[in-house]
Amino acid sequence: MCDSCGCHDPSTDKATMMVDVHTSLLAENAKQARENRQHIEALGAYAINLISSPGSGNSTLLEHTIELLGKELRIGFI
Repeated sequence: MCDSCGCHDPSTDKATMMVDVHTSLLAENAKQARENRQHIEALGAYAINLISSPGSGNSTLLEHTIELLGKELRIGFI
C-alpha cells in the first residue's frame, strides 16, 4: 500500500513472508497441565479444579468440604 492514500500499489510493497502456524495457542498450557496431573498422580493424590464466578460460593463450598472431610482426609488448596 502506498503511504499517502492506502491504495494497493505493488511497487510500494515491502518484502512479505507468510508464516503458517500449526501450533495450538494453548499448547504450553496443555503441556503444563499434563505435567501437573502426572506429578499429582505420582503422589497418590487427587486434584479438583474449582472455577466459578466471583461471589458464587466457591470459598463457602471449600470451607464446608474441609469441615466435613478435614478429619478424614488431608486437604490442601492453592
